[in-house]
Amino acid sequence: MSAFEQEFARFLAQQQAEASGQRLEMLKRDLTGTKKLLEVTVWPVMRSFEGLILEHEMVSTSGS
Repeated sequence: MSAFEQEFARFLAQQQAEASGQRLEMLKRDLTGTKKLLEVTVWPVMRSFEGLILEHEMVSTSGS
């Protein structure tokens, strides 16, 4: 397993442990596109996922 694969697995587990509700549902879906985006753009530059939040929930001004 590559360094990226190991770090992504750890990062995803941490994100899922901290999530609830709709965000948790989104994190349990197929993240192939998200994973590829991180592998091609973020990982080569930062070598870390520190400070990133996957599937961040946004609340609109109406509260939904």
